[in-house]
Amino acid sequence: MFEISKKCTIAHVNTRRGKQDTSPVAIDIKIKAEDVSAAVAATALRADKTKEVSDAFFKGEEQRFLGIGEIVIDEAWEGKHKLKIMSLPAMRCAKLWKIRVHPRAKGLFDVTFQVTIEEPPQNYIDAIARKINDTAMINLEQDAELDLKRPEAEGEGE
Repeated sequence: MFEISKKCTIAHVNTRRGKQDTSPVAIDIKIKAEDVSAAVAATALRADKTKEVSDAFFKGEEQRFLGIGEIVIDEAWEGKHKLKIMSLPAMRCAKLWKIRVHPRAKGLFDVTFQVTIEEPPQNYIDAIARKINDTAMINLEQDAELDLKRPEAEGEGE
């Protein structure tokens, strides 16, 4: 499972609002992690073996293919991660998607991804918006304790 814990750049923030409501329905946060290990890149690529990913892109610490662009992963994880940005409370990610892996130098990779958080509090959005194009400590991890089902509204399911 794709996990990361390091200082990353908050590259973009987009809020989505309901048709009749002015409060945010969801927030999309684009995050760029630079100089991550082949192990992190391998999990983003959903590869079984870190060494194979490293060997595919690097010969020692030198890039095998100069000028290679980003590798886009056309899959998403839904409801499987929690995200903690700086000292803000951890939030459940409705979706982790738009994952891109770019081999750099010395056996390292950049990984860019987007997370969607549903119904975030306004102060959460404000704090993240202040960090756009700046670095922040990011902890993204699979949450084994995460209840993957949304709680039913009262009266439903009876």
